[in-house]
Amino acid sequence: MRSPWIPAVCLSLALPVIALGQVRAPKMSAFEVSAPRPEATCTTFTTIACGQTLNGSLSNTDCTLDDGTAVDYYHFAGTNGETVNATLTSSAFAPLIELLDPNGHVKTSNSNSQPGAATVGLTLDSTGTWTLAANNNANSFQAGNYTINLTCGTSGGPKCPLNSATLCLNNSRFSVTATFDAGGGNSGNAQAVDLTTDTGYLWFFESTNVEVVIKVLDACALNGKYWVFAGGLTNVATSITVTDTQTGIQKVYKNPANTEFQPIQDTAAFSTCP
Repeated sequence: MRSPWIPAVCLSLALPVIALGQVRAPKMSAFEVSAPRPEATCTTFTTIACGQTLNGSLSNTDCTLDDGTAVDYYHFAGTNGETVNATLTSSAFAPLIELLDPNGHVKTSNSNSQPGAATVGLTLDSTGTWTLAANNNANSFQAGNYTINLTCGTSGGPKCPLNSATLCLNNSRFSVTATFDAGGGNSGNAQAVDLTTDTGYLWFFESTNVEVVIKVLDACALNGKYWVFAGGLTNVATSITVTDTQTGIQKVYKNPANTEFQPIQDTAAFSTCP
C-alpha cells in the first residue's frame, strides 16, 4: 500500500524473470547476489524521482517474499556514473532497503536492527530502470508506515561514507562522526545509528547505552542556514565533527572531560544553502 497512488503495472516487464521459489539469502547478509523476488501475484511498483520523499506502508496486501515479509518496489531512471542515495525510515519496523540494477540484481543493501533509518548509496554502473526494494529486517511479516527518499547527483564529488562510525543526515548532505575519551586508555570512535533522515544517535561503550542524540535541520527557508542540535547523556570528553559533504566545511563541537554535556543549539551552523 503506497501514497501517492500509482497505477499498477507488471513488475516482470521491467525486470528479467528468474526462477520463483528460490531460496532467499538470510536477512542478516549485507549483500545478495540475486534480487528478492515476490510471488507471481506481485504486479505493482511505484515511480520515485530524484529529490523525492514518498510515504508508504507495508501491509498484508503488498507483494510478499518467500519468508512471508511484505515488500514494496520503487522504480527510477538511473544514468551510468550517477551517484544515488536512498533512505528507508520507519518507526514501526526495522527497515531493510535494497538497490537493484536494471537486470534485477541487488547491487547494495543496508538494514537497521531496530526501527529507524537505513541508507544505501551507489555510483550507478549502467543506464536504465533501477529499483529500490522497501522491506522489513525480519524473517516474518511486519506491517507499518514508512518514508522512502531518493537523492541523486554526479559522481566524483564528496559524499557521506556509509559505515558504522558515521551518521549521514539531512538526506546524506551532512556526515557526523565523533570521538570519545573516558580516560585510562578507554577512548575511540563513537558508533553511529540512524533514526530518521535528519536524526541519529551515538554510543561509546555498549549499543544499549546511548550517549548523544544529534540532528541536522534544513532551515534555509527560515534564516538561510542549516541547524545543528544535539543533546548528550554523558560527562565523557567528546568531540563531534559535522561535515557538509557538498562544500567540505566542518563544525566541531567539544565537551570537556568530567563535564555534563551541554546542549548544542547552533542555528547558524552552516551558511551553505541550498
